[in-house]
Amino acid sequence: MLRKKVSGTVAVCLLAMGVVTSGSLPGASAPKAYANTGTVALSVNAGNEVAPMSELMRGTNIGIWTHSSFNPVNNWTDRYVNLIKGAGISMIRFPAGGEADISYFDRTNSYDWYVGPAPYTRTLRADHLDSIAALAQEVGAEPMITVNLRINNKEMAADIVRYANVEKGYNIKYWELGNEPEYFGAPYNLTPQQVAVRAMEYMDAMRAVDPSIQFIGAASGTSLKATWTKPIMTEMHQNNKPYDAISVHWYPLAGTQTNPNSSAYPSITNLLKYEGTNWQPSYINWVGKFMETDQENLVQYRNTYAPGALIGLTELGQVTGGSEGAGVGDTLAGALWQADVLGRLAYHHVDFVTQFLLQGNQAYALMNMNKEVRPSYYVYPLLKRYFGDQLVQTSSSDNQNFTIWATKKTGVTNKLYLMVINKNQTQDLSASIQLANFVPNASASTWVLNAPSVDSLTGANINGVQVAADGTLPAISGNVITGVSGNFTRTFPAHSITMLELTGSETPAENDAPARYLAKYANGINERKDAGAYPGSVTNTPDGWGKIWMSGAASWTVNFPETGEYDYVIRAYGEGAAPNFQIKVDGQAVPNSSVSPAASWNNYNGSLGTITAGTHTVTIHNNSAVSGNNIDVAHMDIIGAAPGTFALTGPADQAALASTAVTLNWTQQIAGQTFAPFGADSYTVIVADNAAFTQPIVNTIVTATTHQVSQLQPNTTYYWKVIANNANGSTASNAVFSFTTP
Repeated sequence: MLRKKVSGTVAVCLLAMGVVTSGSLPGASAPKAYANTGTVALSVNAGNEVAPMSELMRGTNIGIWTHSSFNPVNNWTDRYVNLIKGAGISMIRFPAGGEADISYFDRTNSYDWYVGPAPYTRTLRADHLDSIAALAQEVGAEPMITVNLRINNKEMAADIVRYANVEKGYNIKYWELGNEPEYFGAPYNLTPQQVAVRAMEYMDAMRAVDPSIQFIGAASGTSLKATWTKPIMTEMHQNNKPYDAISVHWYPLAGTQTNPNSSAYPSITNLLKYEGTNWQPSYINWVGKFMETDQENLVQYRNTYAPGALIGLTELGQVTGGSEGAGVGDTLAGALWQADVLGRLAYHHVDFVTQFLLQGNQAYALMNMNKEVRPSYYVYPLLKRYFGDQLVQTSSSDNQNFTIWATKKTGVTNKLYLMVINKNQTQDLSASIQLANFVPNASASTWVLNAPSVDSLTGANINGVQVAADGTLPAISGNVITGVSGNFTRTFPAHSITMLELTGSETPAENDAPARYLAKYANGINERKDAGAYPGSVTNTPDGWGKIWMSGAASWTVNFPETGEYDYVIRAYGEGAAPNFQIKVDGQAVPNSSVSPAASWNNYNGSLGTITAGTHTVTIHNNSAVSGNNIDVAHMDIIGAAPGTFALTGPADQAALASTAVTLNWTQQIAGQTFAPFGADSYTVIVADNAAFTQPIVNTIVTATTHQVSQLQPNTTYYWKVIANNANGSTASNAVFSFTTP
């Protein structure tokens, strides 16, 4: 299936306009609402799968200081366990935060957690580790253990692995090496290169105990990606010991920021601000930047220094510190932000997130020490119950007020799940949503997370339902709405998260048709063969075929109408003892596209990867330098490609005609053979007496590669062009030609 970006057209009419009010201090003034003065565009394209929405996005941290809730096992309460299960927590990071880097591992359980033998000042007790392993198993979560990298003791780290995986059989897979090494501090401060060297030493020691474990690091802040994450990964790459997963931390607002004019100052308005010109990591759109669009970004680091590694946030919270975020992170605004950024992180190819913190009196915790949930807790059951696992393309032209995410669910072909977040702090906003590549039924079910106000600390609910006394969240009936169609209008309450479950059917993506590029007429082909020439046949190669000799190549200039991922199918035959070919785009080898074709006509398919919109050269290269190892190719089908580039062939540009009739020709030629432009199903022929083509005398669609025009005006210069069309798009002729009648 083609997964490529296709522009959606959605009109969202804001019937209620926000009014900007003064002030941004929590509790000191009215909430700020961003005004909307134009039409907002939301779009959902169910035919364009963007990224997975893994269950590992629903991870959390459990702090060792909350041990009374999980250790010993008989301390577990039904409410505690049910809250974790109900949220669908799928990954638990322990012992959470900087405590890991000052902790001693105590097999004998002799120390309390808050002390330790010098130089350690905390203790990771074996019974605490036992209880976390048991809890993870009970709730169905993947445990992640952060080991002390600050105080250099790789033998102790290896002993934790030995205890957990060899002696106890917990088979803990993920191990994070240290926490925020940029803040180790004297006398333990390290340079990024020293962190990398120490991490590799830990890897050797820990893998000697259990070779199956995977390592995560370096757990630095996203704003320090260029000065910490990159040099650490570079050093490890040079020693061929990369991380299995890259971890970073992100808190947009700073608990220590006292300047209310700073975008990092803790306030609800700053938390919900999408973009701005102040400190970039404070804005919601920082996600796309640090992941993909900044010159220095994590996807680039991963592809360069740790190919195949996962990318995750092992700490994600609204405000650094703890109590400093009171009135911000622990409000409904914290839930709006959490829902927005979890979807946004997955959309930009983050594989896992362990939110900070499950429990604590800190404002970013999902529940306080009394196990009373904050509004942000409810985001997790929303994702677990009413969302899918494959994000599809969405967009909003008013990112400040509206966010929309949409998913499909593996194995379910008749559902589309939407999440619409109205971040406006005071106004209900109406939106008209158009769906592409999905035909919905007329009714749908909705679930709305909301609270009395954006700064509410309590009262959050889903369709009026709250967590019960035993920590369970009862089954919640969806509110049935009607009038759903490919373009339907809904009013979304102020400061709300609305989940919509649409039932219907997928429609084929408009741009999923194959465009055929024939090898017989490719540039660089060594032999151009007719259909029946051996080993071809009318059955196997009805359009003829071409032969690529040793070290040779055949290429086409292909028009890719949109930026996205494109698939291909090649029909080929291998000659000789060891034939092998490679696909290239603009001279660069396409990953996983090396093929050793059999001595029979077969189809070979794969992905060209993500291609930017425009024309690119696609090549089949014969990798063999041995005579006789030939590659015979019938054609290459590129799913989603527009017709190939082509030229007008007659009459010649600026020709002087002998009559007032003319036959226009765009039949292509190569090596004395003629053919139609690649991938075209039809052609739009346009003729006018002016170069701007206003009021053309001919504007018609034909299927042949010639078209006759008669009864032209005498002594007149005409201009003409041809546009080749297929289901995926259109390609104009390389140039506009003209001719003059006598």
